[in-house]
Amino acid sequence: MQIRGIRLVEATARARISSPREVGEVEAVLGYSARLKEHRKDGTFVVASTMEVRLAPRESNERPAVSIKAGFELTYALPQDFHVSRSELNAFAQTNGVFNVWPYWREFVQNMFVRMALPPFTLPVYRLLEPTKAALKKGNVAKDASLADATRSGSVETRTE
Repeated sequence: MQIRGIRLVEATARARISSPREVGEVEAVLGYSARLKEHRKDGTFVVASTMEVRLAPRESNERPAVSIKAGFELTYALPQDFHVSRSELNAFAQTNGVFNVWPYWREFVQNMFVRMALPPFTLPVYRLLEPTKAALKKGNVAKDASLADATRSGSVETRTE
């Protein structure tokens, strides 16, 4: 299978702060999903991938200080005479739809932080890990670090709980 194209189809970004000092320690919450959107007769298929990051104060139930969400569409081409079921394509979409869009998502998040006049925030490289039972129940959510730590080092590591 080959990627024919990746495009941004929707996005939102909100910053309730103008400086990380306004909120102190925050928790970064990442959410993502991907699904088969369309299987075309021309041997291509489209995967819809939704990505989200929220940075909220660690010690309170306040709204997120920063939130960014984006939807991407990935178009793939199947080799000629290669036949797969819809469920096989959906399984492919759920893994590869996140993995293949991740570099674009990382760039988008970092760019949005700069455009909101906040210090750059770099998401980690995406790694395929064996999910824990708790992560499977939560639906692909990873939590981590403080905005102060992330902005000082330029990156934050995420872990699946």
